[in-house]
Amino acid sequence: MTTTKDRRYRTAVGGIRSVVNLLLFILLVIFLVFLGRTAYHYGYAVFNEKGVEEAPGHDVTVAVRADMTSRELAQLLAERGLIAEIPVFLVQERISGMHDQLVSGTYKLNTSMTPTEILKELTGNAEG
Repeated sequence: MTTTKDRRYRTAVGGIRSVVNLLLFILLVIFLVFLGRTAYHYGYAVFNEKGVEEAPGHDVTVAVRADMTSRELAQLLAERGLIAEIPVFLVQERISGMHDQLVSGTYKLNTSMTPTEILKELTGNAEG
């Protein structure tokens, strides 16, 4: 036999559980929206390549070693103003088909070049 006090207790606990479940659901939705926006930003930045500056830009000379890691290269290019975001460039370099193909040397690059154009220059795959 349940008493009125037991019913009130169960009702209160059920209400608290409902509120907690609702809050967890809201937090999950916020997390998924944040995750989706971040994924969209990186996807857009990776596949919608642009130079850091509009043409004609300005020339920058960089010295590249063949033993440079992708991260070292990205850091160098970012310091010289040739790329905007290191993580985005690392993804672009990985999917470009030119991963780990650097040719050492001194290059004259332009701030209006896209990351793919820069990679083509640095790997000896440039046309012309």
